Amino acid sequence: MKGLKFLFLLFLVGTIETSTLAQRPQKALLLICQGNEEFCRDNPRAADVLCLREEMESLIKEGNIPLVIECDKNVAWLFLNDPMGRDYHDVDFESDYFEIIMDLFPLRINKELKKSLKLGNKAFMEKLGIEYLVKNGEVISKIDYEKFENFVF
Repeated sequence: MKGLKFLFLLFLVGTIETSTLAQRPQKALLLICQGNEEFCRDNPRAADVLCLREEMESLIKEGNIPLVIECDKNVAWLFLNDPMGRDYHDVDFESDYFEIIMDLFPLRINKELKKSLKLGNKAFMEKLGIEYLVKNGEVISKIDYEKFENFVF
């Protein structure tokens, strides 16, 4: 009888865990940093998500190339600070973070970008035509718009 109760409890716990996990996306956001410091952080807390731009800017100043990837939607969130910038407002893809991550630029990751991402953040940014420069303590995004706009539209 004890064995039967144990199996029932095990089944009940497994069912509850499965339903809880189904409601919460797994690895929805990844902050991937490569360069002088390399790490991958899964699902930053809500407070951390609001500070992603500042964290990415700090990492870039230290010589790193950070990316935020929304895995379940195939979206990359990029740090862009281009004084000569162009406005890109219309997006035709879904994200769970449009209302939360307003300071980063969302970009859909297509097959070509996925291939370059497998080679690393530097290859991904080169494919997009983005280079980070630090001038007077400020991060500037140098963008090759011919390359970049192939992936934006």
